[in-house]
Amino acid sequence: MKNIKFEYDQTNELKSLIEQVYFIDGDNGRLLDTPSDHLILNQDNLYYQVLTGLDYGIKIRNNDLIEGSMNFNMIENNDTIELVPSSKYCVKTSDNKDKKEKYSFY
Repeated sequence: MKNIKFEYDQTNELKSLIEQVYFIDGDNGRLLDTPSDHLILNQDNLYYQVLTGLDYGIKIRNNDLIEGSMNFNMIENNDTIELVPSSKYCVKTSDNKDKKEKYSFY
């Protein structure tokens, strides 16, 4: 499968998703099941317009939050695209200098 990679600048939304999917209920950074939380792209979003009709894996980057990229599978509905996290493992690190948390995915 081919992948498409893009920068996702909604840092707070992405951080909330990561915490809900990988670190809730003592999961310790492991994706155990298909998550119920997704990123939703509606018709007003530029990425929605680019991704509609494609069968690609999605890699999202966010330099403030993610080291490297985070993998997603895409589900296309009538008027939205849902990005479902598919990276199996997440490691949370913090920078001692500015106390900023970052995530790495495997």
